[in-house]
Amino acid sequence: MSNYYEERIHRLLSSVSHNTLQMRISTIPDRNLAIALDILQPDDRNAIMNILPSAKKQRVVQERVYLGRLKITLKQKQVMAEALADKMNGGRSSAKGTWIAPGKKP
Repeated sequence: MSNYYEERIHRLLSSVSHNTLQMRISTIPDRNLAIALDILQPDDRNAIMNILPSAKKQRVVQERVYLGRLKITLKQKQVMAEALADKMNGGRSSAKGTWIAPGKKP
């Protein structure tokens, strides 16, 4: 793990209860969560996917398939991962203005 947000997410996965994380992560739009997961280590990505409710998990998987068609920069992925870490930590607004709306070009 080389990035600060990856370390934060890894620590939060082990220290915060799964029910709390599920409530916090469920408010993140599907595409944004898919972008954030794209840059994480496979272990952390799988841990987050296992926390999600099945309907949300299915939508995030569909968005991850769609990501290949979008031109998303590394910086945008990092911003999404930082926002995910903030949201997992209980932040109220995660990186305002950074979310990529469905159907919009990044």
